[in-house]
Amino acid sequence: MYTRKIDLKLSIIAIMLILIFAINTFLLITSFVEKGQSLKTAKEYAQTIVDYYQKVAKDSGVYTNSAVQNVLSRFMYEINLANSNDELARVIVNLGNETQNVIRRETESRQANIILSMVSTDPNLSSIVDSIRISISFNTQGDIIFNDGGLLSQKTKDEISEYIHSIPILWERVIEMEIEHGTSRLVTPRSSEEKEQRLKSEIDMLKAEIESLRIATGYAEMTGEGLIIKLYDNPNVYGNISPYIIHDLDLLDLVNELFSSGARGIAIDGRRLTTTSSIRCVGPVIHVDHEPIRVEPIEIHVAGNPEILKSGLSLFFRTRFEPRGIIYDVQIVDQITLPAYSRRR
Repeated sequence: MYTRKIDLKLSIIAIMLILIFAINTFLLITSFVEKGQSLKTAKEYAQTIVDYYQKVAKDSGVYTNSAVQNVLSRFMYEINLANSNDELARVIVNLGNETQNVIRRETESRQANIILSMVSTDPNLSSIVDSIRISISFNTQGDIIFNDGGLLSQKTKDEISEYIHSIPILWERVIEMEIEHGTSRLVTPRSSEEKEQRLKSEIDMLKAEIESLRIATGYAEMTGEGLIIKLYDNPNVYGNISPYIIHDLDLLDLVNELFSSGARGIAIDGRRLTTTSSIRCVGPVIHVDHEPIRVEPIEIHVAGNPEILKSGLSLFFRTRFEPRGIIYDVQIVDQITLPAYSRRR
């Protein structure tokens, strides 16, 4: 076993920088959510976080890695897609954490392969016939431990130590290799701590995906720009009023038209629609999910791009409502909140 103490200055500085950046990120999120900064300004701030991770990836030599490129691209895409400060904050927290974990994982994989290549060139390996295992471990205190049974040459150990010394941030880990017939390969490039961290990261990603699905399917609150639509029966009809009032099929077709135009979520009279929601008449009363809704007006809240949604409704209103004298009012709003679906019975 060979131990060499490395210089901690770079590690300490790098860790301090990460802590400072994490604190600034938290303050940034708190600022643009609580102080009501414009979404455009908040997105500009969010872009600086992506820029930071791009720099970290470049400095770590993994910027061109496909997994890193994928998570960075998704991070930027979700920032651009966010429709509110709250939604943007969730993107930064969830994808920021995921991006950091991917960069760390790919960086550590790259480090392990670089160390493996150094071991592979050691002249002592040519004498190995039977399969043996060696390990190289290092920790956050700066110790490097070679468990190699005296196999590796001093030159190889010095090269590996110099390389590890150049790594800005050190995490405790063990790199284990199997050597047979002069060839070396990685066996367990990740320590138990790293496996635990990776599992935690995967769980966090699953939680984020579940939350996104809950929002998209109506089982979690949704906030963003959209429309408020109010519908009124024709007020100037007597006798047979049936053709001139709003029916369940009118609402069903309107909802389908909105979703076809890109609506992200819809609530009728405060009731969030899901994939299993029902809209039907019970006698003269319209029910949504088996609950009667208020009329005069029927109020519909829609989350999505308001200009596209409104444009998509023009033909529907002209052909479906105007000939029957049904009155409609469409208001564009910068921010609207749709409640999560709840079973009221």
